[in-house]
Amino acid sequence: MRGFLNWIRQPVNVIGVLAGGVPLAYLVYFIQTFWINVPRADSLRSATIAFRASAGTLTVDDLLGGSIGHVTLPSFFLTLASVHLLDWNLKFEIAVNFTIALLTFALLMWLVWQTDRRIFPYVLFPASLLFFSVQQNLNWLIAYHGVWFQVQFLALMAVLLTIMIPNKRWAVLSGCMTAAVATFSLGAGAISWGMVLLTMVFNGFRKPAHYLAWLVATAISVGVYVWMAGVGIATEQVDGATLNLSDIPGSMVHGIAILGSPFAGDRVNTGIVVGSVAVGLLLLNMALLFFTTDKRTYYRLWLPVMAYSVAVALLIGLARGGQSLGRQSAMNSYYTTTTNFFYIGLIVSVALLVSRVIQRQTWWNYSAMVANFVFAAVLLTLFVPSNTTKLDKLWDRTRFEHEGCFMRILYIQDKDRIKAEDRDCELISQDAINHLSLFDLGMMAHRNPINILPPTFDGETPVLIEGDTGWGNYNVEKWLLADVNALHISPTAPDSPYTAIDFAFTPPGDDAVQTVLDRVDNGSGLWVVRRTELETAMPQLWAELDERGFVPTSYTYTTEYDVEFTVTRYERLDIDESNPVQFGDSIQMIGWTSLDNRLEPCAAVTVRSFWETDDALMDGFSATLTLDHITGDGQWDFETLVRADSQLTLTATNLWEPETPYLDERALELPCDLPAGDYTLRVGVYNYRDLDLLTPLVDGEPLQAEFATIETISVE
Repeated sequence: MRGFLNWIRQPVNVIGVLAGGVPLAYLVYFIQTFWINVPRADSLRSATIAFRASAGTLTVDDLLGGSIGHVTLPSFFLTLASVHLLDWNLKFEIAVNFTIALLTFALLMWLVWQTDRRIFPYVLFPASLLFFSVQQNLNWLIAYHGVWFQVQFLALMAVLLTIMIPNKRWAVLSGCMTAAVATFSLGAGAISWGMVLLTMVFNGFRKPAHYLAWLVATAISVGVYVWMAGVGIATEQVDGATLNLSDIPGSMVHGIAILGSPFAGDRVNTGIVVGSVAVGLLLLNMALLFFTTDKRTYYRLWLPVMAYSVAVALLIGLARGGQSLGRQSAMNSYYTTTTNFFYIGLIVSVALLVSRVIQRQTWWNYSAMVANFVFAAVLLTLFVPSNTTKLDKLWDRTRFEHEGCFMRILYIQDKDRIKAEDRDCELISQDAINHLSLFDLGMMAHRNPINILPPTFDGETPVLIEGDTGWGNYNVEKWLLADVNALHISPTAPDSPYTAIDFAFTPPGDDAVQTVLDRVDNGSGLWVVRRTELETAMPQLWAELDERGFVPTSYTYTTEYDVEFTVTRYERLDIDESNPVQFGDSIQMIGWTSLDNRLEPCAAVTVRSFWETDDALMDGFSATLTLDHITGDGQWDFETLVRADSQLTLTATNLWEPETPYLDERALELPCDLPAGDYTLRVGVYNYRDLDLLTPLVDGEPLQAEFATIETISVE
């Protein structure tokens, strides 16, 4: 510790450390600004873990039976912890993976320190610039892509354990355990065994028995990996292309392209050139280091790391069978993460070479140094525009995500309509729409469920959700109908991973109609929730309800991101239409349900009235309903006992369609000391902006009172 304090006091070293922290500070700001609380397709396999953990039905087989693809066994346990602690809030997983990534970078810098602490300040800034690049956005921002950091961290730990710990037997055992855990991952886990093996070779650990043990362990681990994943590295497909493993040279070329992808943007050919030059320059640096120093620390520490990166790139290239990587494949964040090891090793070799050149001034050393710096300048020229372009894309993506594309997509599975509504939303592919729609836990964990049914919902009347997808119905019930046990009518079954939860649905048809009618006959009616733009799949049901005397009344509910739902109630109503009242020029109360002297102390009564307009209205109209005790013979001789004041109907008046009835429901809580006598029910309409009451008219004649009397009741 004292040696480090003495080292850090030197001005050059302080500057190096501070400069290395600049990219990290930028990344922290970037994450805080751009973090996205939605999962991507790669976390699809963990959704079942989340659902079962949330429902309390998780089994050991669920945890051990699907550790494939981008989801590792540690990721499943991370999902499990996240669900129970934070309802699968992905910000938690981002923080965990960010911490693991920082530890991974710390281990890489430890390798630098062990190689030659004098070059540490010269390596720190370019290494951190690469490692904390915007190109890493998928790893930093999207939780499950961070599993690659888990694997890389475990592999580096295995390397350091076999090198740094004096007790070699314990180190070998720890390395085996670490690599075994890392094996639960497509490709990288199996290759980590080779990384540890290379470390043993260059560490001088050369007893035949140990070699044989490592080879056997490697063979077993690869076999377990193939058994667990069901496929090996060579069976991975890109864009549905048929694999051709016989084209090994072509595959290797594309493997080299992966090495160059962090600096190539979307240009695969540029990646091939950059990757080839980088490999050639690395070989040149290694040769020069070999001839300019007797110290072999560089080879012992960095050759396994870089060989690991090259092996990953070439094996993936081999798996592609020479097929074109494509823009997305070339820029895959996993490859960027892996090639970071290679390029940081290259940076270390350049720094070492420069320090050796100072001691041995020969023309070929200087020529190599110039070649390194020219190559670095070219990479910088490629790297900055590529990252700027990536940042611009992320900025646009984050902007339209926050403006509600994802929330609208949650309910609207019509890509053409989404494009028409917002051109920014077309940046999301249909596959992304389908994947995003599945993850209600991830998308909605930071929101509180609500109930869009009115306060007059009694909890007993059956509720029907009519949707076009099973997952859409599930989300409507979970987030918009909290604590409501609803029927589900949908043409499609719940998509995977909804099969992991107890979710019953009924396809539209005669059976569905009869199921609904059976419940309606046993209750007081039916509530129906449907996205406003959705065409009904059950016209025969609504015709049957009409024949049975059920009256539909509807209102519109608009979600936070402007997704409209129509809520319709079917019930048998005895509507009094004998004395309609007009308020102002355009609002009419066309009828109401009579109380029929149903006034009892301590009781709650619901007054339902029906309203319409013959012209377009602005929003902001409210109504006041009062129950008044008549105390004398004069017009103003009354005492108001109960008042209900709120927006006129649940549908805002600016959304009213002309000559369409809208229901207004108000609950009145009667006092327990309700005296005998006559009572009157009065209603008034006003604009809440200026509180001016609209004049009530009956048969075209204005009333003298500000409120219209709609019913008189006697209490004995």
